[in-house]
Amino acid sequence: MLRIAIFQICICFSLGLAAQFDTIGGPYVGTLRMTASEDFIFTATYNEIGVNTILGYSGDELNGPGIPVFSEANFIPILDLKFHQGDLFVAALKNPLIEGSIIYRVENPTGGSPSTSVLVELPWPIGAFALRNSTLFLARAAFFGGGIFTLDLSDPEAEPVLFIDDDFSDLDQSLIVVEDRLLITSDEKLQSIDLSTPTPQQTVLINGLDRPGGLAFDDGLLYVTIGNASSNASSQVNIYIYENNTLGSLVESVAQNTALRLLSVARLNGQTYVLERAVDFETDKGYLLRVQVPSSLRSAANLSRLSAYPNPATNLVTVMGESVLKARAIDGLGRDISLPAPINNQVDVSSLPSGLYSLLVKLSSGKFGVVRLNVAGR
Repeated sequence: MLRIAIFQICICFSLGLAAQFDTIGGPYVGTLRMTASEDFIFTATYNEIGVNTILGYSGDELNGPGIPVFSEANFIPILDLKFHQGDLFVAALKNPLIEGSIIYRVENPTGGSPSTSVLVELPWPIGAFALRNSTLFLARAAFFGGGIFTLDLSDPEAEPVLFIDDDFSDLDQSLIVVEDRLLITSDEKLQSIDLSTPTPQQTVLINGLDRPGGLAFDDGLLYVTIGNASSNASSQVNIYIYENNTLGSLVESVAQNTALRLLSVARLNGQTYVLERAVDFETDKGYLLRVQVPSSLRSAANLSRLSAYPNPATNLVTVMGESVLKARAIDGLGRDISLPAPINNQVDVSSLPSGLYSLLVKLSSGKFGVVRLNVAGR
């Protein structure tokens, strides 16, 4: 089964590395959602008079003004958008009274003459949606009862069918499909639903996250935006290894030191992009940002699997291989635990309670390594 590590490490600070956020688009009065195709990023934003617009940014001209793809007026917000099999799918409220929602299909969204049609009208608003082949997954808004519904797009007469009866909180909720899993952020959790079995199996992958929001998957890595909108907060992008039959590790936790929320995340041409939400459109502005990560940090995706002895350990553990400069431990709840500086490749783990850990180390070559460590009872 696909599994994800719950290890959360601020590598960019604890190991002395830095990341930057470059402004690509904006300022926007307000920002909503973002998605990406093979060549374009699509941002949903709104202006002072309530017009919601989706702009397409070419991978070759991300600093340009953007191509208008879709527009909704009269303060009818866009709820979510996804690029799927050449078309852009957009969810918006039916009217300002929150009496339902509409899913639009935008054909030829990057060709200069997009064509928009109504795909389906729903009797309730949604928090997010995702697509897998001809199946549409819909997260009904929590204040209308919640739940995940499916809709067969190949059948024009099909009606939404309840798939998971769960009152997922729709606060900054996101849905994406990765292989045979439906991944969901809501409340403080990242959850997974197995789509390969007749009875869907629901699993909490990470609990206790601070307002998880956007999700993106690319080349074995899962990108999750977290953080809140309080005055002293910072939002961040957590990047996890996510691969078949592998526990994985967290690769990066890149912070944006601002009270504005990083609401959505997308990947294009090997780069990471985030949409920064304006909290108060009278005083704040939103922007499309590109995450610039040093090459040494990007290479952390290829974490070396290291050996150490003794394992299980009680006090000192020796890491095999090249010199170890720094070390941190990550427990089963994803908590980042500082450790004393290694001496002659020996790491002091005597402060750790018994249990399973990932020991993340920075090596003299600048690369990173991980050891699956069992700390025995004393």
